[in-house]
Amino acid sequence: MQQTQSALDPVIKDNWPKLKRFFRAKIPEPDCYELVQETLLVFVKKSREQEIEKPRAYLWGIARLKALQYITSKRVASAQFDSTIHSVVGPQTTLSARFDRRNKLINALRELPTECQVAFELHHGEGLTIDEVSAVMDQSPATVKRRIKNARELLQKALAGVSTQDVAKVYQEG
Repeated sequence: MQQTQSALDPVIKDNWPKLKRFFRAKIPEPDCYELVQETLLVFVKKSREQEIEKPRAYLWGIARLKALQYITSKRVASAQFDSTIHSVVGPQTTLSARFDRRNKLINALRELPTECQVAFELHHGEGLTIDEVSAVMDQSPATVKRRIKNARELLQKALAGVSTQDVAKVYQEG
């Protein structure tokens, strides 16, 4: 059974700006905006084909896969991308960005291994529960908790004295 458009509207409206923020934290413009559209298109098509039990988790699962596919496609062929180890940041940071606190926080977030970054952003930045993040990432709740813990520890090292809430707030501000 397919879902009605009216049942999908709140999910789309609530998560559209969050998806833009999620992709912008990892992917340069304008590609980040295209990925938002692609994610929503896949979500709507799938929901017309079948009943989706947890629409929000399903939508974020699509977003995660789109981000990983994009990152993987942009890597040099000889460099195998492992989202549990590699981050999405490249060497292109400006000197002025290093002095800007906001950029420093965003850059620290981007330097996390991608799976840790995604788990942290979904839980702290987007407010998904551990179970929802677990469904999105197709990983056990214990693995998700470990990735979030690792993200916190790495952020603490990189940003001595900055709280998880500060990083989440800067992320939410886009």
